[in-house]
Amino acid sequence: EFLTLIPEAKWLDLVGVKHLITDRTGDNFYQSGADNVFFDLQQRALLADGQSLAIGFLPPYQSTELWIIAEGAAGTVRMQVDGVWVDVQSEIIEGTVGGVPTAERAENIYRAVWPNAVVPEQIELVATGGEWLVAGVSLVNSTAHTFRQIVPGQYRLAHTGDVKIYENLDVLPRAFALFGWQYAGDLEGAVAVLQGLDVYREAVIEGVGEAVTNAGDVGLVSAEISHYAPEQIDLNVQMPQAGLLVLTEAFYPGWEVAVDGVSAEIEKVDGMFRGVFLPAGAHEVRFQFKPRSLQIGLAVTVVGLLAVVGLVVVSRRSGTHATLEAMQELEQGGGQQFNSAETLFASWDK
Repeated sequence: EFLTLIPEAKWLDLVGVKHLITDRTGDNFYQSGADNVFFDLQQRALLADGQSLAIGFLPPYQSTELWIIAEGAAGTVRMQVDGVWVDVQSEIIEGTVGGVPTAERAENIYRAVWPNAVVPEQIELVATGGEWLVAGVSLVNSTAHTFRQIVPGQYRLAHTGDVKIYENLDVLPRAFALFGWQYAGDLEGAVAVLQGLDVYREAVIEGVGEAVTNAGDVGLVSAEISHYAPEQIDLNVQMPQAGLLVLTEAFYPGWEVAVDGVSAEIEKVDGMFRGVFLPAGAHEVRFQFKPRSLQIGLAVTVVGLLAVVGLVVVSRRSGTHATLEAMQELEQGGGQQFNSAETLFASWDK
């Protein structure tokens, strides 16, 4: 509730955030001519010159143009229809928001007009004149004077009401393999490396080692979780080449890992996750929690039980020995008394 902006998409993808819940603050209607268009302004994206941004989810909506709320020089809109890409240059149009002319505001209304009314299959925004801060995007049908708001980036608006719920379409799997990595000496260094790292292709490992750059065509490979429990996680993965398996669960002392039944070294990945190096091929990997405190406690318990058993055995042996001595004494004493009685009876007979 204390966040003023949604974190950068790669952090949400990396930590497995599947849905975002936000309020409706900032959303607004922009008007130009006869069209009054609503924009979802929650998912902003800053594009460097030459950088592109794909729209992750497009509804099946017939439109004549695309409106963009943004700051900076007008960029290009790439649209795919029937498998063919078309580039359309956007232009700034005059408009108002809440009665205030957009010319008096930091952001502008940009419009990219299609050659004819179409249902776009894919849309990309490209910054072609410098930085372009995209705040909101909506499809518009100027003939019917209707619109359909869409969300920049890899998000789908799943619900809107008192709050909005977005589905993250680009979230990383719980476990995956990467084929490039760098090293950092400590957590602070790892965080610094992560800032400029492509987390979809490479990772940073705390420790000392030789960095490997993923320059090939192999990107991220998903791993299957076959068993999940609080203290044991089993995975199956097919490695096209040697690489690093990452499990996005908290790294914590006491966790161990075995690859195909053989103990291996666990790595601290991206400052917070568990990882293990794997050769090419199919592998079964098991992460298991075996804290040293538990092992020490178990050892103490076993020693204590052995001590108790030993005491019981000694006690029983001592008790048995004492009982035998007592029986022997009783038998000896009883025999003496019996002999005395025989003597007494014999004297009576006499």
